[in-house]
Amino acid sequence: MTGPHDTIRAHLLRPLGPLDWAPPAPVPLPVQWSERFEQAMRARLAIGALRYGALGHSVTDGIPLALARLAEYRETGNSELLVDVAALCLVEFAAPLNPRAHWAPKDRDE
Repeated sequence: MTGPHDTIRAHLLRPLGPLDWAPPAPVPLPVQWSERFEQAMRARLAIGALRYGALGHSVTDGIPLALARLAEYRETGNSELLVDVAALCLVEFAAPLNPRAHWAPKDRDE
């Protein structure tokens, strides 16, 4: 049985030629997104850029800090910590310090 996830995945992973236009993928509604969360994360990233420099200039591995903040969230329930975790993960995604960093999409069943 093919579900919406399979359709979206097939659309996103199909090969494109240099002149192909990719129409937007169908998104099942409701979209799971939080504008408030995104705004808070963007604010964290802006402050981080002022304090530590732009993406790609970090020398500190943020993953251990993200894991510590996630553990602290589980203990305290302070959702502000989730914003910090997301921002730290975004920095690692955009400018990875892990020499083995790569993109290999997986489903939750894999």
